[in-house]
Amino acid sequence: MGGFRSLLEHAPVGVLSLFFWVCGTCTALILWQARSVLDTILAGNPFQLKNARALNRAAVCCWIISGVALLRLLWWLWHDHSAAPFFTYDALFIPAFLMAGLLFQVMSALFHQAAELKEDQDLTI
Repeated sequence: MGGFRSLLEHAPVGVLSLFFWVCGTCTALILWQARSVLDTILAGNPFQLKNARALNRAAVCCWIISGVALLRLLWWLWHDHSAAPFFTYDALFIPAFLMAGLLFQVMSALFHQAAELKEDQDLTI
């Protein structure tokens, strides 16, 4: 039984480490997608389908961060049996990244439609 108790004592460190790894990886992917979009904007040709796909991937990463933060918050509430986790950055991550994902999704749809209109216009000239 000592092994299980030891596992429970070190579980918060493992959960926090996993949380930071997932959030860090998703943040790096969001930044990579933003760099990709910015490159096409600086080149003067932003309305491409690849930008719409990049913004869609950024939205998914935001939703993953929001979901992982929700899971960590729920785990923390269960583990500590208190309302203290509601007053941490985890509670802020959930709505912030949920809304950021929705914003990226809207921008993705706009870029997709603009790319289709641009392609149609280029074919008619």
